[in-house]
Amino acid sequence: MTTSGYDDFHLYIDIVTVLTRAATSRHIDGTARDFADFLTHVLAATAANVGGPDHLLAGRPGSREAAHLEELVRGAMGDDRADWLWFRTAPVTVGLNVAELVEDDLTHPGLMGLDEALETLGKHHESAAVNPDLDAWERDIEVVTARYTHEYLVYAERFTTAARAYTQQLAGLTVPLEVDADTSPYSRWWTATAITNPTTSAGDALALRIWRAAHDATPLPNVDVWLGPSTLAKTQVRS
Repeated sequence: MTTSGYDDFHLYIDIVTVLTRAATSRHIDGTARDFADFLTHVLAATAANVGGPDHLLAGRPGSREAAHLEELVRGAMGDDRADWLWFRTAPVTVGLNVAELVEDDLTHPGLMGLDEALETLGKHHESAAVNPDLDAWERDIEVVTARYTHEYLVYAERFTTAARAYTQQLAGLTVPLEVDADTSPYSRWWTATAITNPTTSAGDALALRIWRAAHDATPLPNVDVWLGPSTLAKTQVRS
């Protein structure tokens, strides 16, 4: 057994302390605990919390230790992913970034985010006259920004409702669902600290499954970008 730093060492000690307490505790009648059964279910619950045995062993797949542990965990959990829900103890947290949905061309190409909408608005006002009406321009900026803000918030509320409805259909799932939503149209979703939408490459597989179901059930934000009452140009962003 090796540890890879100060944090790992203290985590190791904490876990050993808890398992030692479990191994030395007794039932009410004084008989010893079935520690093998206890530990097997602890590992199965941990695997369910992180997305399954593959995620649990992702740090060093293929090793001798991983092979033994995989056999143990899969023996307890079974091959049917639906059965894994019974083992889960951690809440399901689903990330949602509405701006990322609209602006990321890989997800929904061709949609207009707030920055692009304001840029289009600026080009319109700059070309409308030699001396643009700055007050009207400012009012249009406020209207467009408010509309994006409102529609992104409404979308997140509908998405959350759809996500909760889907989880209610998952037999065996007893933990709560949390939707961590960023509804700001100014979101910088590409930064390291931002709330982002889940991907297939990392994260909780169950959260991704719920996210996809809610996404498919919820129409994208319908944002009307008014460029002023006298303007013929009106751009809509629809699902």
